[in-house]
Amino acid sequence: MRSILGVLALLGAQRSTALADAKVYHGSQCHPSQLTAAQAPADLFSTAVAGGDGVASGRIVSNGYFDCPIVRDVTRNTNGLAGARVMIVADEHPGEAECILSSVSQQGAVLASQTRASAATATLDFGSSLNVSDALGFYHLFCRMPPSWTLARYAVDEYGSGNDGATGKAAEFDAKYYNAAEWCFPSERTAAKPGGYFGYPPDGYTTRTAVTCPIVRDDNSGEAGLQDLEVTLINPGSSAVSCTVYSVSADGTAVESTTLMSSSEAGTLTLEYGEVLPLMQTSQRDGSYYFYCSFTDESRDWIIKGYRVVERTVDD
Repeated sequence: MRSILGVLALLGAQRSTALADAKVYHGSQCHPSQLTAAQAPADLFSTAVAGGDGVASGRIVSNGYFDCPIVRDVTRNTNGLAGARVMIVADEHPGEAECILSSVSQQGAVLASQTRASAATATLDFGSSLNVSDALGFYHLFCRMPPSWTLARYAVDEYGSGNDGATGKAAEFDAKYYNAAEWCFPSERTAAKPGGYFGYPPDGYTTRTAVTCPIVRDDNSGEAGLQDLEVTLINPGSSAVSCTVYSVSADGTAVESTTLMSSSEAGTLTLEYGEVLPLMQTSQRDGSYYFYCSFTDESRDWIIKGYRVVERTVDD
Protein backbone atom coordinates (compact mmCIF):
# COMPACT_ATOMS: atom_id res chain seq x y z
CA MET A 1 0.00 0.00 0.00
CA ARG A 2 1.35 3.42 -0.91
CA SER A 3 2.51 5.40 2.14
CA ILE A 4 0.17 8.10 3.41
CA LEU A 5 2.86 10.76 3.01
CA GLY A 6 3.33 9.74 -0.63
CA VAL A 7 -0.40 10.00 -1.25
CA LEU A 8 -0.51 13.42 0.40
CA ALA A 9 2.22 14.62 -1.96
CA LEU A 10 0.10 13.44 -4.89
CA LEU A 11 -3.01 15.12 -3.55
CA GLY A 12 -1.08 18.31 -2.96
CA ALA A 13 -0.42 18.52 -6.69
CA GLN A 14 -4.14 19.11 -7.23
CA ARG A 15 -4.08 22.86 -6.73
CA SER A 16 -7.03 25.20 -6.92
CA THR A 17 -7.15 28.79 -8.03
CA ALA A 18 -5.54 31.07 -5.43
CA LEU A 19 -8.08 33.12 -3.52
CA ALA A 20 -7.65 36.02 -1.15
CA ASP A 21 -8.89 34.16 1.92
CA ALA A 22 -8.10 30.43 2.00
CA LYS A 23 -7.42 28.17 4.98
CA VAL A 24 -6.11 24.61 5.13
CA TYR A 25 -6.90 22.49 8.21
CA HIS A 26 -5.01 19.40 9.32
CA GLY A 27 -7.30 16.36 9.48
CA SER A 28 -6.56 15.76 13.17
CA GLN A 29 -8.68 18.85 13.91
CA CYS A 30 -11.80 16.79 13.14
CA HIS A 31 -13.51 15.09 16.07
CA PRO A 32 -16.23 12.49 16.69
CA SER A 33 -19.79 13.75 16.33
CA GLN A 34 -21.51 14.24 19.68
CA LEU A 35 -25.16 13.77 18.85
CA THR A 36 -27.87 13.49 21.47
CA ALA A 37 -28.81 9.92 22.43
CA ALA A 38 -31.97 10.04 20.33
CA GLN A 39 -30.07 11.21 17.25
CA ALA A 40 -26.97 9.01 17.53
CA PRO A 41 -26.71 6.17 15.01
CA ALA A 42 -25.91 2.71 16.39
CA ASP A 43 -22.41 2.75 14.88
CA LEU A 44 -21.30 6.09 16.35
CA PHE A 45 -17.57 5.71 16.58
CA SER A 46 -14.36 6.80 18.26
CA THR A 47 -11.31 8.11 16.42
CA ALA A 48 -7.61 8.36 17.12
CA VAL A 49 -4.89 10.55 15.64
CA ALA A 50 -3.01 8.41 13.12
CA GLY A 51 0.13 6.56 14.14
CA GLY A 52 2.81 5.22 11.79
CA ASP A 53 3.61 8.32 9.78
CA GLY A 54 2.94 10.50 12.84
CA VAL A 55 0.80 13.61 13.04
CA ALA A 56 1.35 14.26 9.33
CA SER A 57 -1.12 11.48 8.61
CA GLY A 58 -4.28 13.34 9.62
CA ARG A 59 -7.28 11.68 11.23
CA ILE A 60 -7.72 7.91 10.98
CA VAL A 61 -11.21 6.67 11.79
CA SER A 62 -12.50 3.43 13.25
CA ASN A 63 -15.94 3.71 11.69
CA GLY A 64 -18.69 6.27 11.68
CA TYR A 65 -19.23 10.02 11.71
CA PHE A 66 -17.23 13.09 12.61
CA ASP A 67 -17.25 16.88 12.34
CA CYS A 68 -14.53 19.20 11.07
CA PRO A 69 -14.64 22.81 12.35
CA ILE A 70 -14.49 25.77 9.97
CA VAL A 71 -13.69 29.36 10.97
CA ARG A 72 -15.93 31.74 9.06
CA ASP A 73 -13.68 34.66 8.17
CA VAL A 74 -15.99 36.58 5.80
CA THR A 75 -18.93 37.09 8.11
CA ARG A 76 -21.49 39.17 6.19
CA ASN A 77 -21.74 37.64 2.72
CA THR A 78 -24.73 35.70 1.44
CA ASN A 79 -23.11 33.94 -1.54
CA GLY A 80 -21.50 31.05 0.34
CA LEU A 81 -18.01 29.66 -0.26
CA ALA A 82 -15.66 30.07 -3.21
CA GLY A 83 -14.43 26.51 -2.80
CA ALA A 84 -13.84 23.59 -0.43
CA ARG A 85 -11.84 20.36 -0.72
CA VAL A 86 -11.46 17.30 1.52
CA MET A 87 -8.44 15.01 1.03
CA ILE A 88 -9.31 11.35 1.70
CA VAL A 89 -6.80 8.46 1.87
CA ALA A 90 -8.32 4.98 1.47
CA ASP A 91 -7.18 1.83 3.28
CA GLU A 92 -7.52 -1.79 2.17
CA HIS A 93 -10.95 -1.93 3.84
CA PRO A 94 -13.62 -1.53 1.14
CA GLY A 95 -16.23 1.16 1.50
CA GLU A 96 -17.08 4.73 0.58
CA ALA A 97 -16.20 8.04 2.20
CA GLU A 98 -18.97 10.62 2.15
CA CYS A 99 -18.72 14.26 3.23
CA ILE A 100 -21.52 16.82 3.54
CA LEU A 101 -20.76 20.55 3.49
CA SER A 102 -23.59 22.71 4.84
CA SER A 103 -24.41 26.38 5.17
CA VAL A 104 -26.36 27.09 8.35
CA SER A 105 -28.18 30.26 9.41
CA GLN A 106 -27.47 32.19 12.58
CA GLN A 107 -30.62 30.57 14.03
CA GLY A 108 -29.38 27.06 13.17
CA ALA A 109 -31.50 26.30 10.07
CA VAL A 110 -29.77 24.44 7.22
CA LEU A 111 -29.84 26.77 4.20
CA ALA A 112 -28.09 24.44 1.72
CA SER A 113 -25.96 21.30 1.65
CA GLN A 114 -23.65 19.64 -0.86
CA THR A 115 -22.46 16.00 -0.75
CA ARG A 116 -19.36 14.41 -2.24
CA ALA A 117 -18.30 10.74 -2.01
CA SER A 118 -15.52 8.41 -3.15
CA ALA A 119 -14.72 4.70 -2.87
CA ALA A 120 -10.94 5.34 -3.24
CA THR A 121 -8.21 7.83 -2.34
CA ALA A 122 -9.39 11.18 -3.69
CA THR A 123 -9.87 14.89 -3.21
CA LEU A 124 -13.57 15.54 -2.67
CA ASP A 125 -13.95 18.85 -4.46
CA PHE A 126 -17.06 20.92 -3.68
CA GLY A 127 -16.01 23.81 -5.92
CA SER A 128 -18.29 26.82 -5.43
CA SER A 129 -21.43 24.67 -5.24
CA LEU A 130 -22.31 25.83 -1.70
CA ASN A 131 -23.46 29.25 -2.90
CA VAL A 132 -25.80 30.38 -0.10
CA SER A 133 -24.93 31.79 3.34
CA ASP A 134 -26.52 33.87 6.06
CA ALA A 135 -24.83 36.93 7.54
CA LEU A 136 -23.38 35.68 10.86
CA GLY A 137 -24.33 32.09 10.05
CA PHE A 138 -21.71 29.33 9.85
CA TYR A 139 -20.45 26.45 7.72
CA HIS A 140 -20.31 22.82 8.78
CA LEU A 141 -18.35 19.86 7.38
CA PHE A 142 -19.56 16.37 8.30
CA CYS A 143 -17.97 13.12 7.05
CA ARG A 144 -18.58 9.39 7.30
CA MET A 145 -15.57 7.15 6.72
CA PRO A 146 -14.95 3.39 6.39
CA PRO A 147 -12.67 1.71 8.99
CA SER A 148 -8.99 2.77 8.91
CA TRP A 149 -9.43 5.38 6.18
CA THR A 150 -7.79 8.78 6.76
CA LEU A 151 -9.05 12.32 6.38
CA ALA A 152 -5.69 13.94 5.64
CA ARG A 153 -6.73 17.59 5.49
CA TYR A 154 -9.45 19.91 4.28
CA ALA A 155 -9.32 23.35 2.70
CA VAL A 156 -11.95 26.10 2.66
CA ASP A 157 -11.87 29.14 0.37
CA GLU A 158 -13.93 32.23 1.13
CA TYR A 159 -14.59 35.08 -1.25
CA GLY A 160 -11.98 37.80 -0.88
CA SER A 161 -10.63 39.26 2.32
CA GLY A 162 -13.93 40.43 3.73
CA ASN A 163 -15.05 42.88 1.05
CA ASP A 164 -16.06 40.73 -1.92
CA GLY A 165 -19.79 40.18 -1.63
CA ALA A 166 -19.60 40.91 2.11
CA THR A 167 -21.96 43.84 2.49
CA GLY A 168 -21.95 45.63 5.81
CA LYS A 169 -18.47 44.58 6.91
CA ALA A 170 -15.94 47.39 7.26
CA ALA A 171 -12.70 46.79 5.33
CA GLU A 172 -10.48 47.89 8.19
CA PHE A 173 -11.71 45.12 10.51
CA ASP A 174 -10.94 41.40 10.46
CA ALA A 175 -14.01 39.49 11.68
CA LYS A 176 -14.57 35.78 12.28
CA TYR A 177 -17.61 33.81 13.35
CA TYR A 178 -17.23 30.58 15.35
CA ASN A 179 -19.89 27.92 15.81
CA ALA A 180 -19.45 27.23 19.55
CA ALA A 181 -20.46 23.57 19.09
CA GLU A 182 -17.23 22.89 17.21
CA TRP A 183 -14.77 25.10 19.11
CA CYS A 184 -15.65 25.33 22.81
CA PHE A 185 -14.65 22.59 25.25
CA PRO A 186 -14.98 21.84 28.99
CA SER A 187 -12.56 23.90 31.06
CA GLU A 188 -12.01 20.83 33.22
CA ARG A 189 -10.68 18.40 30.61
CA THR A 190 -11.36 15.44 32.93
CA ALA A 191 -15.02 16.33 33.42
CA ALA A 192 -17.11 13.19 33.67
CA LYS A 193 -19.84 14.61 31.43
CA PRO A 194 -18.50 17.05 28.84
CA GLY A 195 -20.85 19.32 26.98
CA GLY A 196 -22.31 18.32 23.64
CA TYR A 197 -24.19 19.57 20.63
CA PHE A 198 -27.68 20.97 20.47
CA GLY A 199 -29.48 19.76 17.36
CA TYR A 200 -27.85 18.64 14.16
CA PRO A 201 -25.96 20.00 12.31
CA PRO A 202 -24.50 21.10 15.63
CA ASP A 203 -26.00 24.44 16.58
CA GLY A 204 -24.51 25.57 19.84
CA TYR A 205 -22.53 24.02 22.68
CA THR A 206 -24.67 22.66 25.52
CA THR A 207 -23.12 22.72 29.00
CA ARG A 208 -23.79 23.16 32.70
CA THR A 209 -20.18 23.61 33.76
CA ALA A 210 -17.41 26.08 32.94
CA VAL A 211 -16.31 26.21 29.31
CA THR A 212 -13.31 27.60 27.41
CA CYS A 213 -13.58 28.88 23.84
CA PRO A 214 -10.47 29.51 21.68
CA ILE A 215 -9.91 32.53 19.44
CA VAL A 216 -7.68 32.39 16.36
CA ARG A 217 -5.45 35.48 16.30
CA ASP A 218 -5.24 36.37 12.64
CA ASP A 219 -3.48 39.74 12.76
CA ASN A 220 -0.39 39.79 15.00
CA SER A 221 1.15 42.91 13.49
CA GLY A 222 0.46 45.21 16.44
CA GLU A 223 -0.82 45.54 19.98
CA ALA A 224 -4.14 47.32 19.31
CA GLY A 225 -6.08 44.32 20.62
CA LEU A 226 -9.56 43.19 19.62
CA GLN A 227 -12.15 45.55 18.21
CA ASP A 228 -15.14 43.56 19.43
CA LEU A 229 -16.29 40.22 20.83
CA GLU A 230 -19.93 39.11 20.81
CA VAL A 231 -20.94 35.88 22.58
CA THR A 232 -24.49 34.61 21.96
CA LEU A 233 -26.02 32.28 24.57
CA ILE A 234 -29.39 30.81 25.53
CA ASN A 235 -30.19 31.17 29.23
CA PRO A 236 -32.40 28.42 30.71
CA GLY A 237 -33.62 30.93 33.32
CA SER A 238 -32.85 31.41 37.03
CA SER A 239 -29.14 31.43 36.23
CA ALA A 240 -26.52 33.96 35.18
CA VAL A 241 -23.37 33.60 33.10
CA SER A 242 -20.00 35.26 33.68
CA CYS A 243 -17.69 35.36 30.64
CA THR A 244 -14.11 36.63 30.77
CA VAL A 245 -11.99 37.35 27.68
CA TYR A 246 -8.22 37.09 28.17
CA SER A 247 -5.27 38.66 26.37
CA VAL A 248 -2.12 36.64 27.14
CA SER A 249 1.51 37.57 26.41
CA ALA A 250 3.74 35.33 24.31
CA ASP A 251 5.47 33.78 27.34
CA GLY A 252 2.26 33.52 29.35
CA THR A 253 3.48 35.75 32.19
CA ALA A 254 1.30 38.78 31.47
CA VAL A 255 -2.48 38.55 31.29
CA GLU A 256 -5.16 41.20 30.85
CA SER A 257 -8.85 40.39 31.10
CA THR A 258 -12.36 41.82 31.02
CA THR A 259 -15.48 40.18 32.48
CA LEU A 260 -19.14 40.64 31.61
CA MET A 261 -22.02 39.05 33.52
CA SER A 262 -25.63 38.52 32.44
CA SER A 263 -28.91 38.71 34.32
CA SER A 264 -30.78 35.50 35.20
CA GLU A 265 -33.61 36.14 32.73
CA ALA A 266 -34.43 33.21 30.39
CA GLY A 267 -33.93 33.48 26.62
CA THR A 268 -31.31 34.38 24.03
CA LEU A 269 -28.75 36.96 25.10
CA THR A 270 -25.61 38.49 23.61
CA LEU A 271 -22.63 39.65 25.65
CA GLU A 272 -20.96 42.41 23.63
CA TYR A 273 -17.58 43.59 24.89
CA GLY A 274 -16.78 46.37 22.41
CA GLU A 275 -14.41 49.00 23.74
CA VAL A 276 -14.04 47.36 27.18
CA LEU A 277 -11.91 44.55 25.71
CA PRO A 278 -8.37 44.18 27.09
CA LEU A 279 -5.48 45.33 24.88
CA MET A 280 -2.81 42.97 23.63
CA GLN A 281 0.48 43.37 25.51
CA THR A 282 2.89 45.71 23.72
CA SER A 283 4.87 44.06 20.89
CA GLN A 284 3.50 40.60 21.68
CA ARG A 285 3.64 39.15 18.18
CA ASP A 286 2.85 35.68 19.53
CA GLY A 287 0.37 36.70 22.19
CA SER A 288 -3.05 35.02 22.20
CA TYR A 289 -6.73 35.41 23.12
CA TYR A 290 -9.42 33.14 24.54
CA PHE A 291 -12.54 33.44 26.68
CA TYR A 292 -13.98 31.47 29.59
CA CYS A 293 -17.58 31.25 30.84
CA SER A 294 -19.02 29.93 34.11
CA PHE A 295 -22.61 29.70 35.38
CA THR A 296 -24.24 30.48 38.70
CA ASP A 297 -26.58 27.48 38.46
CA GLU A 298 -24.99 24.22 37.23
CA SER A 299 -28.23 22.22 37.45
CA ARG A 300 -29.60 23.50 34.12
CA ASP A 301 -28.31 23.42 30.54
CA TRP A 302 -26.94 26.57 28.96
CA ILE A 303 -26.30 26.80 25.22
CA ILE A 304 -23.43 28.84 23.81
CA LYS A 305 -24.58 29.28 20.22
CA GLY A 306 -21.58 31.07 18.76
CA TYR A 307 -19.22 33.98 19.00
CA ARG A 308 -18.00 36.68 16.65
CA VAL A 309 -14.51 38.16 17.05
CA VAL A 310 -13.36 41.35 15.33
CA GLU A 311 -9.66 42.19 15.29
CA ARG A 312 -8.12 45.55 14.49
CA THR A 313 -5.90 45.29 11.41
CA VAL A 314 -2.51 46.88 10.86
CA ASP A 315 -4.14 49.73 8.90
CA ASP A 316 -6.76 50.48 11.57
